[in-house]
Amino acid sequence: MKSISQIFLFLLTVFLTVSSPFFKRLTEEVIFSGIIIILSLGVALGLTFNFKKILFLSSFLLVLFSLWFGVNHFDKKLVTVSPLERLALKERQNYFYPKAAKILFSESTLTLYKYNRNLFTNLDFNQFFFAGRPRYRDFALDFPKFQPYLLPFLIIGLILIIKRGLKLFLLTSVLVLLLVAVSDPSFTLGPLPIYPLITGVISLGVFKSIVYFILLARKIC
Repeated sequence: MKSISQIFLFLLTVFLTVSSPFFKRLTEEVIFSGIIIILSLGVALGLTFNFKKILFLSSFLLVLFSLWFGVNHFDKKLVTVSPLERLALKERQNYFYPKAAKILFSESTLTLYKYNRNLFTNLDFNQFFFAGRPRYRDFALDFPKFQPYLLPFLIIGLILIIKRGLKLFLLTSVLVLLLVAVSDPSFTLGPLPIYPLITGVISLGVFKSIVYFILLARKIC
């Protein structure tokens, strides 16, 4: 019975990945397509059936992919300060106590602000499910990465993960988000390393929901 469930989850994850709008944008990038499918399957199988080795390997590869993605699509604005930005910093320093102003409005603080902005831009669920609506981003060509009706299953999957206390997955998610935050948020395909995480969690939510309704139907009948 468990092997049948694993096959079903395998097919479900492939379907959710291939049918998602973002995957259609990846069809021209064969390497990216293969990486996303493999990592999504590994995360889904590891989460659903508690396959620790598969989850560990998938997490390790996902972190490496995130590191590669961050390096190759690095946001140069993080380490560069434009003349207008430098002028704005100097003007703001005039309104605060000198020692505090040098800390609060330094170039390092500006870099930290930009990094924080990238981090929360990647965490914006609007860009994944609603093409950025209602907060359109003028610097990126947003498109819906996942179908909106899958959002409830993502929430269900997250609740299950938190209840089970899957520290490895939670740690992996944090590392991926921190690494991807150094990439350019205007990249057309979006934060690619985050997709396997979302697909894996959605697969878990859909799979467990189907199992629950099957058991419920058996009790009623």
